[in-house]
Amino acid sequence: MNKYDEIAKLQNLKESGSITQEEYELEKNRVLNDNSKKKSYKGLIIVIVIIIVITGLCLLADNMWYSSGNHGKSVAQQKSINNMNNTNK
Repeated sequence: MNKYDEIAKLQNLKESGSITQEEYELEKNRVLNDNSKKKSYKGLIIVIVIIIVITGLCLLADNMWYSSGNHGKSVAQQKSINNMNNTNK
């Protein structure tokens, strides 16, 4: 239910006498204020989580690349080195 639906529901409650004008105003303000804050923080949290995940993946890939000892070598060069190591054993 979006905020406009909630306000319409509150309006119906007010018109039927279930809530007072004061209760209607308080609840309407709550609906309008709460929904806008939640949306802005939700988007910000999603962006932060994505940045953290991408940074972590980059660091992991970088660590794996350096620990493999292949940095600076092409695939063909690495295959040649592996073949030489296997023939020496």
